[in-house]
Amino acid sequence: MRSFNKILLFGTSIGIKQLIARISADKIAGIVAPEIRPFEVEYLKKLASDNSMLFLVQPKFDTKEYSHFLIKLSDIGFDSIISNCYSMIIRPDVLNMCHYNAVNVHWSYLPYNRGPNPIQWAIIRGEQYTGVTLHFISDSVDSGDILNQLKVTIQENDSWVTLEEKLFQTSNLLLDVSLPRLFSGNYNYFKQDNKIATTNPRLKQDFPLIDLKKMSDIQIYNLIRAQVEPLKGAYIIYNSDKIYFPKIVHMKEIQLLKIRYEK
Repeated sequence: MRSFNKILLFGTSIGIKQLIARISADKIAGIVAPEIRPFEVEYLKKLASDNSMLFLVQPKFDTKEYSHFLIKLSDIGFDSIISNCYSMIIRPDVLNMCHYNAVNVHWSYLPYNRGPNPIQWAIIRGEQYTGVTLHFISDSVDSGDILNQLKVTIQENDSWVTLEEKLFQTSNLLLDVSLPRLFSGNYNYFKQDNKIATTNPRLKQDFPLIDLKKMSDIQIYNLIRAQVEPLKGAYIIYNSDKIYFPKIVHMKEIQLLKIRYEK
């Protein structure tokens, strides 16, 4: 039976808060925040301090600080990892420290939308559903055996913001059911079907460019609703300027948008 007696938590503010609300403090070996999310680091540092928990920041792999990070981890002696909404890869050198006794909560219905930005990509691709998945962590991103998952329907009027809220509520349900099973050893798991898997690249600031000539109305609509506020928004280039659409432009308005801006 896998042991979850000294758990190292990896995550961002949403994920860590969900976990510490469901795991007794004496089981938590510490909290790890991603260096690539500076605004999360400060919040999680205070959260760890308020709960008298060890706090570490995972640096990028190709920096000298990463080797110091590994040394600090080896001193903890943790026996397991739970990751939730984490935005960096947990590498084999870390996983080996707990003999790959590690699980992750991923906000997609795996094997679809492995990798970063799963909420946005599900909308951009026009998918009818997504979900939340608890799976073992392996060397390939989000490809480990699945312990449990719940499906969420994507409505036509969902933005990434409304869908994120649905997934948050669903992830609470998933954790409530799955963590007690995990800790007791009373769980089953199954392999992912790699033949149907999709993997996402990380969305960058210049990504959501609308091509009015090549994209269909539904593709434009999906891109816009996947990038609404608090993101900057999808954009077009018109007279050498970037024009952003930070709010949903409904399907019936797409044709008007094309008439106004298409050359």
